[in-house]
Amino acid sequence: MMRIIGLFLIALLLTAISSTLVMAEPIRLQDSSKADESYNKGLKYLEALKYDEAVEEFKRTLQLNPNHGNAYHGLGAAYHKLGRYNEAVEALKEAVRLKPKDVDAHFDLGTAFARLTRFNEAIEAFKQAINIKPDDAQAYYLLGLSYQYNGEHTKAVEAYEKQVQLKPEDAKALSVLVDAYMNVGKYKEAIATNKRWIIVSPDSTRAQASLGEGYMSSGQYEEAIELYKQLIVLKPGDHEAHYKLGKTYETARRYREAAASYRQAIGLKQDYTQAYYDL
Repeated sequence: MMRIIGLFLIALLLTAISSTLVMAEPIRLQDSSKADESYNKGLKYLEALKYDEAVEEFKRTLQLNPNHGNAYHGLGAAYHKLGRYNEAVEALKEAVRLKPKDVDAHFDLGTAFARLTRFNEAIEAFKQAINIKPDDAQAYYLLGLSYQYNGEHTKAVEAYEKQVQLKPEDAKALSVLVDAYMNVGKYKEAIATNKRWIIVSPDSTRAQASLGEGYMSSGQYEEAIELYKQLIVLKPGDHEAHYKLGKTYETARRYREAAASYRQAIGLKQDYTQAYYDL
């Protein structure tokens, strides 16, 4: 069975999981044809976003065949879509018990644990998925997120590094690794990875701004200043870029230039409290 529960977004991990439905092909098992028919009907309900009906249909499948691992997987997915995360976990536990080598079942169990902020259990589930499929970049990403939200930042870095090894030209993977390096004070590595991110996404102002922050944090003020100037040329109305340029000038003790940049930021955003404060 293919993955039914999708990625959670890094900025919204604690509040939402973005769910992307990927339907499995109908699976013909050695149990009764009625169980098969019920299971396939449940999948159709999932595809039609009829999650309550999917729950009832997968329960019917399990009445016909209590060892139908795919039905437990589908039931867990339907519960997850309904926000019934504890029930999703219990169904997915049964799915992995019956299908211990199914990478997607372990993956989806990990996402359900994470939605409940049960990160230790999420970590173990993602590890199981990776043991089965060591080249699963998506599982490394979610493992890294779980470590990060569990306060294990060094382990998060290691997981994100594995993701980038598997997807070296993926802008999202590179950006997440940059942030992880910054979190643990590995500024040299953050800058090097950020440059790779810019090569992959040359038009990304976020990547440019992130590199400026890396330069700033590592004490490379002149490099940060030049980068923010370039960013302002690209986006002259970006009040954040003017503010960050001012902050860099201030840190470099170039106070007159800092004040001018803060005024530029305030001119672009009249209620920019932080810029007023720093000015």
